[in-house]
Amino acid sequence: MIRSLIVASATTTFIATGGFGALPENAITADFQQVIMQAVPYDVTQYLEPYLYVTPTPEAQESPPSESDFPLALPIGPTGRDTVDPSDRFGQMQNSKLMQFGVDFVNSAGTPVLAVAPGRVVYAGMDEEGQFSPAPEFYGLLVILEHTLGGFTQPVYTLYAQLSQVDVEVGQQIDVGGRIGLVGSTGQTTGSELHFEVRYGENRHEDVRNPELWLAQFDDQNQPTGALAGRILDADGNPVDVKVVVQPLGEVGIKPMDIFPYMDVRLALQPPWHETFSVGNLPSGEYKIGFSLPGVGYHSEIVEIAPGRVTTWEWLKPEK
Repeated sequence: MIRSLIVASATTTFIATGGFGALPENAITADFQQVIMQAVPYDVTQYLEPYLYVTPTPEAQESPPSESDFPLALPIGPTGRDTVDPSDRFGQMQNSKLMQFGVDFVNSAGTPVLAVAPGRVVYAGMDEEGQFSPAPEFYGLLVILEHTLGGFTQPVYTLYAQLSQVDVEVGQQIDVGGRIGLVGSTGQTTGSELHFEVRYGENRHEDVRNPELWLAQFDDQNQPTGALAGRILDADGNPVDVKVVVQPLGEVGIKPMDIFPYMDVRLALQPPWHETFSVGNLPSGEYKIGFSLPGVGYHSEIVEIAPGRVTTWEWLKPEK
């Protein structure tokens, strides 16, 4: 039996606990239990506990302050391709060599790149020494903005890389939607695209977060969308490396997707969402989340993606 809890907050949260549910309710009433616990010395209550039934009360997770708002606009305007490339998701290996620390927007060279929020330019130029990336000249021509976002206690940095042209300078203040440069193919890339990152707290690639949980969802008035931030944990609370199949249960125009956990454990369970895998731009509605795990077998669960919200979902491996 799986118990699910929907926490009433800006975020829709599902907590699934593996196991066999609660024990059969004991005939001893709660009032009588209290009398026993007060009358019996503490050092012997351990012998009575197996006979005392207490209804388990799941603890609601603290909801991040602004995750339901998708606080960042899209970095590509409606005249360009403003959807994330699904073939190269955050946290996966690129060409079996380097980790994907952001997301890519495949566009023609010269497509305008826009600021996703009001901010200050903290870097604009070439990534010659690799001070902002895993390797020298990896990101090519790039711009980094620093933002102060309502509801977040730490600064947020956004990185726009592989540009063909930079239109801003260090220290400049820029509004949301302001042009900061043009799409290009500088640095180590195989084509013309914008590489985009979100960094939380500090301006380092070790502090990246999945942009799909920050960026405004694709604007489709006929099909409202939301995002899924999930985690699968073992009995000790550690991330489990298992492929998840996210399958829509309604006619939403997308096919089942294979979603993999972040391959670098440093990216997992980070605030503000504490997820191990995620996917954005899911048409709202019901989805089946399925996976196979040694010792558990195949498990599936139904989750409803709320429009304009991040839906967080958790599964805990039952203790043996």
